Amino acid sequence: MAEFASIRNADRLTWERVSLFARTYQIKTSTSVVGTFKLGLAGRTAQAEFADGSWLLKRRGIFRLTMYVIDARTQAELATMKFRFRRGILTLASGKPYHWRPMGFFSRETGLFTDSDMPVVSLKPMLFSLRGKGEINVRREYASLPELTLLVAVGTYAALLAQGRGHAS
Repeated sequence: MAEFASIRNADRLTWERVSLFARTYQIKTSTSVVGTFKLGLAGRTAQAEFADGSWLLKRRGIFRLTMYVIDARTQAELATMKFRFRRGILTLASGKPYHWRPMGFFSRETGLFTDSDMPVVSLKPMLFSLRGKGEINVRREYASLPELTLLVAVGTYAALLAQGRGHAS
């Protein structure tokens, strides 16, 4: 696995496809790459690699889409996310939930929220970007969450799926 910088001290990240027809995205701060994200065929799977871990993300279903987050090293299931029309609930193996939803009614920005309705991570795709770019904002007060990197990985995959890039080349 490549050496990546930590996302713990970054409050603003971006994702960008490495080339026009690639299935690989880089997650970056302004100065360094913090992770990679590789989409499988048709976007049904993705591999996320960060300094804090490596995960396999699998999606199943069409109308009742479910995402499974699996530790790439141990093959343990770490979380599941069930989607329902622009919303979803990510449940960690510990039982802790995060709510996936748009930041506002007409907003293309989405986020993962705590049970107390505080956004932890928000993701905003850039319009008209051929290379599939977007911004990731991490609330500084949640920088010490042990699952923060996993939330960024899951959020990025969900944002790519919502953007229609989950099946793109």
